[in-house]
Amino acid sequence: MKSKSSYPDVTRPVRERRALEIAERYFDAVFDKAPVMLHSIGGGGRLVKVNSLWLTTLGYNERAAIPGIRVLYMSGYSEEALGRGQFIGCRDALIDKPFTPGELARRVREVLDS
Repeated sequence: MKSKSSYPDVTRPVRERRALEIAERYFDAVFDKAPVMLHSIGGGGRLVKVNSLWLTTLGYNERAAIPGIRVLYMSGYSEEALGRGQFIGCRDALIDKPFTPGELARRVREVLDS
């Protein structure tokens, strides 16, 4: 319905952005929890996203399935509790809880820049 006001609706972009964010969260939740193997392929014909069932069924982890994906692992456990070999090659992408928002931002930037 068109507004009879001669002033533009300045709230429309905000409402549209919020609606898009809600739709994206819903899609991500449905995609990841779907009872079928789902994947998304990017422009170069490479996998860009796979759901949990896809990974479990085919026995991959996300890093192996999607080369080049950047992952930051988060843990509240000590290195000893995690097991010494479990995160081999990923120690540089592990942040321990608790952390400050600034520490998280710095670690995310480091992982994205690596």
